[in-house]
Amino acid sequence: MIREYSSYGLKHLLISNDKVEAVFLPQLGSKMISLINKKSGTQFLLENQDKNKIYRKAFHGADYSLYDASGFDECFPTIEAAEIIIEHIGNGNKKLQYPDHGELWSKEWDYELTDTSIFFYADGVNAGYSFRKIITLEENRVIINYSLVNKSAFPLYYIWSGHPLLAIEEGDRIIMPPGIHKLFLNWTSDDNIGEFGHYIPWSGEAGEANSFYDVKSAATGMALKGFTDSLRHGFAGLFRSHKNESVLISFDYKKLPYLGVWLCFGGWPAGAVKKHYTVALEPTTGRPDSLSESVKRNECSVLDINEERNWKIEFSLWEGLPQI
Repeated sequence: MIREYSSYGLKHLLISNDKVEAVFLPQLGSKMISLINKKSGTQFLLENQDKNKIYRKAFHGADYSLYDASGFDECFPTIEAAEIIIEHIGNGNKKLQYPDHGELWSKEWDYELTDTSIFFYADGVNAGYSFRKIITLEENRVIINYSLVNKSAFPLYYIWSGHPLLAIEEGDRIIMPPGIHKLFLNWTSDDNIGEFGHYIPWSGEAGEANSFYDVKSAATGMALKGFTDSLRHGFAGLFRSHKNESVLISFDYKKLPYLGVWLCFGGWPAGAVKKHYTVALEPTTGRPDSLSESVKRNECSVLDINEERNWKIEFSLWEGLPQI
């Protein structure tokens, strides 16, 4: 079933079957605000942090931390605000500036509905590109197919990162691909953990006091963002231990070779009285958060003129631990 309705002045697009339900806001970057197990009623996404549950429309270049940071949206073509200079013979140099969390989260997206899918599309602001995604359901899975076309006269340097902020409780367990023993540190609220560019251990076994696998209390007062090295398996997830349910995020690691890991146990936003309590597991084309740094490190993606690239991710909901 697909249904369109309005709430608090915003269009909502709902897609559901007998196992899963998802809701999207096309006017707010096509953000997915709800991912629900129909059998149990469990909401797997972090919900709006506003006490009245009202969403404010952002503007291009807005500070992401001052707006609703919940649900699942797109970070593109950077995560952190960035400036790059593209050298291209015949067309001269081109300087591009991208805002915090990129261009797409603050845009109003166009959309079309069919009997079985939601088709979203948006165009670039500072660079010429066409960004598309198609939402479908299959059994316990929400499937998102992406398409990106470079329409500019220059190569398109970019990072795409999924940005699913998950609802958590103390004692939940993070599911990581095998072979992950360390993270490249992008940022942390705790200077004792390390500095940008350091590697920190993804340490301990689940259940141990020093384990990053286990979700800590909101009173911990810590937040960090890190990245894996190149992956050999394309999945990550969260086991909601008190509910005995899981969400698994699956993707092609050859197209999305890194996983960003955001752990926020009451440590962000820095200047806010009310801190966030969430985990995000972010399949991504590049690292670190800044496209400027990613270009320097040769860890971003590049799309040639008129070139198209496609990828997909899936969110699957499970009773107990997922079948991997």
